[in-house]
Amino acid sequence: TDVFGIQGSLHWMNKATTEQRPPLLSPEQRASLATVAAAELPAMLASVLSALPRDTLSLSDCTSRGGMIDPQDWSLSTLQAERTPATVSARLSVFFTEVVGGCNCHDEPARYNGHAIFRADIDLTNGQISWLCTEA
Repeated sequence: TDVFGIQGSLHWMNKATTEQRPPLLSPEQRASLATVAAAELPAMLASVLSALPRDTLSLSDCTSRGGMIDPQDWSLSTLQAERTPATVSARLSVFFTEVVGGCNCHDEPARYNGHAIFRADIDLTNGQISWLCTEA
């Protein structure tokens, strides 16, 4: 979709629910998360999740002005990560840019900085990720 000159697709996620998606992490990524040293897990997790397609993390519910998220302008960091043999759970901080169309046809879109906190639960057996926006 090309909206306001931004390439990419945007997804919706309700704040009160999590959204299950098809397996996202490759067997190699899952193995890396399962075996990396505990002290290195937060950095590895941020690296793996940041490498996913830009529309993987649903940010649409985090907009405050009714705009759309620029899929090319976001960054993710790990606030906390915990691992069991079957799962990785984490709190993630995501900074993004919300693009709001002008009031008139000739107005340029306005860009606003945004921030959200997500909880991510990764099933290491099948690669599925459950996302939940906990703060926007």
